[in-house]
Amino acid sequence: MSDCESSQWRDALEAELKATDKTDLVIPYGQIAKAFPSSNPHPRTFEHPMIDDVSLRNWGSERGWCIDLASEILPEGSDSLPPVRFYKEHQ
Repeated sequence: MSDCESSQWRDALEAELKATDKTDLVIPYGQIAKAFPSSNPHPRTFEHPMIDDVSLRNWGSERGWCIDLASEILPEGSDSLPPVRFYKEHQ
């Protein structure tokens, strides 16, 4: 994926986060991997790269969001990639 494509995915993610009034939002892994791809392939799938976790967390923090994988919403024993949770700390 090119830097331009990643930038477009990041812009779309930023617009989605700005448009929500929620303080807890779950977004599919694939969307985040397209916005913040690392140079490493994902060990469990060829469909998505690993997420560049450092860049994602820094980007989210600059916008007031905390970020974690939302593994708890997957069915037990699922081998799907967990979605990514964006949440705001209570102030």
